[in-house]
Amino acid sequence: MSNSYNFFYSAPKVELHIHFDGAFDMDFLYQIAKRDLDQLPETVPAPWNGPDATVTVRSAIAACKCKEDFEKITCLSPEAVVAKRLQNGGQKGAGLACMLDCFAVFTPVVQGKRDVIEEMAFKVCERQYRENVVYTELRYNPHVLTKEGSSLSDARSVVEAVTAGIEHGKEVFGIDMNQILCCMNLMPEVSDEVADLAIEFKSKGVVAIDVAAGETHFENEDLKKAHVAACLKAEEAGLRVTVHGAEDGSSTNFCCAVREYHAERVGHAYKIAADSAMYKMAEDTHTHIEACPTSSICTEAVCLPQVHPEKPILDSLDWNKHPIKKFIEDGLSVSISTDDPTVFLTHITDELTILADRFGLDAHKVGLAVTMNAIERCWASVKEKSHYREVTLKYYEGEASTVEENSD
Repeated sequence: MSNSYNFFYSAPKVELHIHFDGAFDMDFLYQIAKRDLDQLPETVPAPWNGPDATVTVRSAIAACKCKEDFEKITCLSPEAVVAKRLQNGGQKGAGLACMLDCFAVFTPVVQGKRDVIEEMAFKVCERQYRENVVYTELRYNPHVLTKEGSSLSDARSVVEAVTAGIEHGKEVFGIDMNQILCCMNLMPEVSDEVADLAIEFKSKGVVAIDVAAGETHFENEDLKKAHVAACLKAEEAGLRVTVHGAEDGSSTNFCCAVREYHAERVGHAYKIAADSAMYKMAEDTHTHIEACPTSSICTEAVCLPQVHPEKPILDSLDWNKHPIKKFIEDGLSVSISTDDPTVFLTHITDELTILADRFGLDAHKVGLAVTMNAIERCWASVKEKSHYREVTLKYYEGEASTVEENSD
């Protein structure tokens, strides 16, 4: 482990962009997959790959002899994605679609199982505790975790189960966690209920609404109408709004997210780095960007050029060209998150370490900056935010003193 990794591991952290279903505990997930194999569907629809596309589930899991085999069909490593792109002459593959394929394989494993969903939420709290994350905003769409005729036959019961797991985890591990409910790009029919559930559970830890799983809704009026209505309904009830935008779609989706969906924060937003008008808008509006370094590579939202082919695959890339580095150096309001840590085989400490070891930024300065940004733009209470500032400054000021003492 590098010095930067050790430094960030010990630092108090705030994470704003982490998907519940992308952070499932892998050991537990594999255990349930094997236990309930006969109950799983052979295939599930994969509309992101085409109208009639499917992903194989039961046979694929049955073929897994160990957890490592299971990870091969449910996880997406940045090394594998980059290697495939370089083998294809630099042409993008289908990183985002491959990621959604991973979700399609393991989502049926947990659908409709209240005890499993509650335990998974508890285990996310444990994950965050072990990484010294003092505050987390966990996002998910409850509808994709339902199953007709089960103990989670409706979206409301899913939110209840997740909330119960989080409350248990908060009590055991002493961390703070709130929830963000997600509308889904290609599921406009559930967006109004997502808003209603967010409003209903506002007093139980739901702080915001999101639109996730693709960006075609920005250009499809029928999709947009449903999602915008949900966002505005939630906002009117006192909830906050964040929207995935300018990740794999047009840079102008950033403007649409802010102007039409009323997003205060935008997830990813990497495409604005090459659009001066959108970049200026981010600066002028002080819109917060939820950045996820490893995710950006795995989904191929960012395709860095290879400059040192003789080096290991990730070391061979020109990390100076990464939009997140530009965002940070230009002083945009940006925080660092994992997005889907289980799927991308990462942890929040790994993501922060990239800022120092890949981008070449000063660990102390950048760590403090992005953490304070996250605290300022998180949707915790005023009292909680004051506490997070206090523990963050205490750590970074203490580390600065240690460095000065060691240099004497």
